[in-house]
Amino acid sequence: FNSSTEIRYTISYKTFVQLAIFDTTGRQVALLVNQTQEPGQKSVLWDWRDSNGKIASSGVYICILRTDSYILHNKMLILH
Repeated sequence: FNSSTEIRYTISYKTFVQLAIFDTTGRQVALLVNQTQEPGQKSVLWDWRDSNGKIASSGVYICILRTDSYILHNKMLILH
C-alpha cells in the first residue's frame, strides 16, 4: 500500500512551472508546484490530499505539467 505518489520531471532551462492534479470532471484537486524553477531533474511527492487537506477518493486523476513553452499530461489511478 502506497500512501503517496512521486512525480518526476526534467526541466531543460529556467522556466515557470505549474504542476497540478485534476479529477476527470476538470476540477483542480491539488496544486503541487507553482514557481520558476532552474534546469534539472525534479521530484514532487503527492500524498493524495486535495487543496483542503482531505485524502482524494479512489479514481482516475490527470497530472498536468505546464511551463512557458509546453504542456504535458498523464493519467493516474488511485485505489484505496
